Amino acid sequence: MFTAIYKTVQNALSSDLPTHDDDSTDGSRSDSDIPSYPALQSSYDDSSSEFEAADVEVKNINGKVTKLLSGYGLIDEEIYFSFDSVVAQFRPKVGDRVSAIVYRDRKGCGWRAKQVNVESKEWGIDNDDGPEDMIGIITKATRIETVINDVLQCTHDSIVQGYRPYSGDWVQACTYKDRETGTTLVKDVHPLRELKIYGTITHVYVGYGFIDDRTYFAFSACECGYAPHKGDRVVAHCIESKQKRGNWRAISVELKREKQLPRPEDLVVGPLQLIKADLMKDKCGIMITDKLDFGVVITGKTKKINFWIRNVGIGLQVLKNVSVCNLHSEITIDFPGVTKKDENKKDGKKTEEDDPPPPFSSLTILPGCASQGTITVKTQNLGKFRELVTFDFGSFEIGRHVYMEVLDEMIKLLKSSQEDSTHRRGSLLQKYKDQYFHSQTGMSVLGVKPTRTSNWNTPVKLKKHPVPDELVQCVLEKRELASFIPELLQSLCIENYFTRFSTLLHLEEIKMEIDIRKYDLERESLRNRGEYLVMSVDGLAEGRPSVLVGDRIILTPIDAPSNTVKYEGYVHEVYGEEVLLKFHPSFHDNYVAEEYHISFTFSKTVLQRCHQAADMAVIMGNRILFPTAKVIGVKPPQISITFPESQPPIKPTFKKPMIIPRVAAPARARRGVVPHQNYLPRKSHSGGCQFIVPKAATSAVQPGSKRGDGKAVGEYFDKKLNARQKIAVFRILQGQTRPTPYILFGPPGTGKTVTVVESILQVHHHVKSSRVLACTPSNSAADLLTSRLANSGRVKQNDLVRLNSFRRSEENIDESIKPYCTDGQVLEIVVHHRIIICTCSTAGSFFQLKLRPGHFTHIFVDEAGQATEPECLIPVALATGDDSQIILAGDPMQLGPVLQSPHAIKLGLNQSLLERLMQRPVYQRDEKKFRDHGSYDPLLVTKLVNNYRSHECILHIPSNLFYHNELVVKADVQIRDKFKSWELLPNKNFPIIFHGVQGEELQEGNSPSWFNPAEAVQSIKYLQALLQQSHQTVAVTDCGIITPYRKQGAYVVSEASS
Repeated sequence: MFTAIYKTVQNALSSDLPTHDDDSTDGSRSDSDIPSYPALQSSYDDSSSEFEAADVEVKNINGKVTKLLSGYGLIDEEIYFSFDSVVAQFRPKVGDRVSAIVYRDRKGCGWRAKQVNVESKEWGIDNDDGPEDMIGIITKATRIETVINDVLQCTHDSIVQGYRPYSGDWVQACTYKDRETGTTLVKDVHPLRELKIYGTITHVYVGYGFIDDRTYFAFSACECGYAPHKGDRVVAHCIESKQKRGNWRAISVELKREKQLPRPEDLVVGPLQLIKADLMKDKCGIMITDKLDFGVVITGKTKKINFWIRNVGIGLQVLKNVSVCNLHSEITIDFPGVTKKDENKKDGKKTEEDDPPPPFSSLTILPGCASQGTITVKTQNLGKFRELVTFDFGSFEIGRHVYMEVLDEMIKLLKSSQEDSTHRRGSLLQKYKDQYFHSQTGMSVLGVKPTRTSNWNTPVKLKKHPVPDELVQCVLEKRELASFIPELLQSLCIENYFTRFSTLLHLEEIKMEIDIRKYDLERESLRNRGEYLVMSVDGLAEGRPSVLVGDRIILTPIDAPSNTVKYEGYVHEVYGEEVLLKFHPSFHDNYVAEEYHISFTFSKTVLQRCHQAADMAVIMGNRILFPTAKVIGVKPPQISITFPESQPPIKPTFKKPMIIPRVAAPARARRGVVPHQNYLPRKSHSGGCQFIVPKAATSAVQPGSKRGDGKAVGEYFDKKLNARQKIAVFRILQGQTRPTPYILFGPPGTGKTVTVVESILQVHHHVKSSRVLACTPSNSAADLLTSRLANSGRVKQNDLVRLNSFRRSEENIDESIKPYCTDGQVLEIVVHHRIIICTCSTAGSFFQLKLRPGHFTHIFVDEAGQATEPECLIPVALATGDDSQIILAGDPMQLGPVLQSPHAIKLGLNQSLLERLMQRPVYQRDEKKFRDHGSYDPLLVTKLVNNYRSHECILHIPSNLFYHNELVVKADVQIRDKFKSWELLPNKNFPIIFHGVQGEELQEGNSPSWFNPAEAVQSIKYLQALLQQSHQTVAVTDCGIITPYRKQGAYVVSEASS
């Protein structure tokens, strides 16, 4: 709800102050969105001459701060001022007396402050006679006098011993009045904050320099005898001081003494290393050419290199054999003039003792003599190779490695062009520091944000969670994080939940800010296209960098100082590798194709929504986040239903609603349970255990009717569901442990998504009051859910909606699901559909609507193992109320969420909510207690084991390592054994080829995308062999080559076409 004050300010500034929200994807505005233009912060001069030519009214006023919001405030309830216009280094408080230079447009706009001077006790002089602590800044420091805040003069006696003031230092002091003279005196002047840092000298000038580009030091602060040089690693003791590049000044600088590393010969090595080291040594007077390197070898062509064996000893030596350790090696070794063994055979036939034959009978090397040998190679295999060759002299052996890089002609040309191209990418960390420094001290001219096609008014704003400056300093200075956030060392609980995850999210944000700097462009110009400026970005089509509508692009003038004005433009359209931008109108008017340094940003909306979800941990409570046997309550089923099966009907023997018992749980048995005779045993594939299915899940009555006990009769829409999938659907329909999450897990290919789709359809049809929110971490997974639900024929179009972020391009949406898609122009309508599908992050937009508890009755999160816990909590947090049900589907054994920060990974952000819950005692495997239910509590977990995708050889290892040897092969035999007789298959019973290719990853120009020509060519060779085989017909559409890089894909297509 907007306040009357906020409306007044908003109306007064609406003519020329645009909103600025870095991260919002929904077009909403927050209190921090109102910026101050550079014209209002470019000078603190009291002169108002800059307004004389303008049609403005200027005056000086004295008043009181009456309102403070995020980034700005009000004086006397009517004069707007931004924090940037305050002549002080601290934020004013409500009630502070101020004097200001204010102005307004004569056309009737409101008053705004150009400069605000705070008259507080911290900066002024109190009328009391008693001593008062104050904080100030040294504005003048000479040998004669020291002045604080341009007001207080200090004597040398008033400064603590050992501290030498410097202009810009922040100090703390005690002030008091001399009762005889009435003057204000100062004593005990000392630095406000001190810090010890380990850093690198980045700049050295005449008499001074900078450490890590932000800490100032004078040469006089360096230890005796040390002359600083750029690149030196130093230890510095710093005090807080406002200097040109940062807020710290070093008062002592010492060269860091690196610990001397042990010499290689002093290291302790194992027996195998000793044997290898001894093999490579020259022995007994024999010396062999050390470097045997072919360099680049072209496939199909022969290449030779020569080597020498010298005898520098006093006795003769006989070389008896030379062998290559790799049985499949394609290199041969010859000695000119030495007869080969197989040439002595009269019949030319090989015998068993001659297989494999040595290259010669023997080679005698006299003292002081040398023999020359030749190594020949001709190969078709691509990549880098290292072959071990051993020379056997009978009583000892000497080894040598032979190196080569095998390329084809096309790869050789590409590599040559690669060596000519240069990459203008500097230190990512240094670029981040520069950007961070500018964000603290610099100024930016804001561009024009893209507008949405309809009104976007929401009652609740997305709260901002900026990264604390102290945390940034900890990361940049490589300090111990736990010293700043002690909760990182504590076990996770409700009390420290938000602090811990908020810190991990901030660490990830810092690393993302650093990594995105590698995409920065230097000396680039833009092109005019109508109302836009257009920029071309290599790698944009594959998301390197990821640029979406609403993102900001920052232009920095070339060779400008760090505190120069920068220009921020907003992305309005993205077409292929072109970005259409809008900057401030004045920038468009004056731009004439100048070159700028270009920096990219990323949307922080997902991170902010993760913070918001983590902040709701207290509301969700232990039943959802930390469930135990004590807090989980078994409720009556949400619906009484049974499903038909081809078997004789059994008359029920109970009257209470059916509740599946927990084995060996007498306390729950007293609530009323189904007797064991009402379970249908099913044969299991794990030992002698049985998997029991409730009779209600497989009854013999007809769908659409009612049984004698009044239960509804349903039918499974997917007729191919197996027993475990059916029981999972049945448990979800009953929802007896709600709101504690129900987990459906299993390896790839076991039908988790199929089960989720069936469950959503059953809930939709049988729970008439239901409203389902189904989420996934990715758009592709959400599109798959939408497609399967739409193609089921069981959902009306107006019941199903696929909610996309307004940033998502329609080009990336499949035509088949477009009728169900919306970008949420009117969330109030979207939120009332019966089935809503979106990504986890997009679900955060519903927080803005202040939904009542129970609005969503069922929350499904598919692929939950691939989302971080805070990301998964975004939809989970919407399950407010005791009757909402949460279903997590995924696999804790697969790869988890993709993160960039090593700190966040080490501290646990890479663990999904699904994986953490599976480690809770109530979710863990218990083969004795739940022997007849797949070894898991049937009310909380269903494990799927039937695999419909893979060959048994592929499943064997993961089944043994991760799934208790329970996986069952259900893939079609004709498909999985189709290529058993392929001639290139090394093992006909194992349909996998592992082919290691030591190629080289290359880039083209400034493109961030990579390609590996050697790997691409080898993949094409296998593709050609598959298509050319005679015993099986293979279509091109049946083959796929997977690569994470767009450039590699383009190279594969290009090579395959040629």
